[in-house]
Amino acid sequence: MQYGLTERQRNTLVAAFEAGYFTVPRETSLSDLAERQDASHQALSERLRRATGNLVESALITHGDGSDE
Repeated sequence: MQYGLTERQRNTLVAAFEAGYFTVPRETSLSDLAERQDASHQALSERLRRATGNLVESALITHGDGSDE
C-alpha cells in the first residue's frame, strides 16, 4: 500500500482529482463523482475521507521519532 492507501482509495482520489473535485470552485460534485464510480454518495464520501486521512497520516505525520513537529 503506497501512502497507506488501498488500491480502491487511490483510484478514487485520482478520479476525484482528475474530475476537478479538489479545485476551487469544484468542477464536479460528490454526487456526480459517486455516479461515475458506481457508488452511493455516502459510500464515496466515506472512502474519500478515509483515503485523505490515510494519505495525510502516511505523508505528513511522523510516528515514533520523539518529535511533535
